Amino acid sequence: MAVRVILVQGAVGDPINTTETDGGTGTGKVVCTGEATLVSATDARLVLQPVPLSGVSGCTQLPGYSIVTLNADGSLHVTQDGLSGDLTRRT
Repeated sequence: MAVRVILVQGAVGDPINTTETDGGTGTGKVVCTGEATLVSATDARLVLQPVPLSGVSGCTQLPGYSIVTLNADGSLHVTQDGLSGDLTRRT
């Protein structure tokens, strides 16, 4: 599954995250989008509450909070509903 995560600066309660996925199709074509608001933040950890925006049949919002933590090398790690992975920065 291809996933694109966009984080922006904001305050608690603000939408600071947009997520785009290919819905598991493997095509890389965006079919599901979601947003998350900031629940809490420290220097090394963000807690986000997902809010579904749009999608097509087969798009399912993962339950629970997303936890974004800072890795030792400065990259980010995301966990949600038993799934986890490191993010790769692309510009």
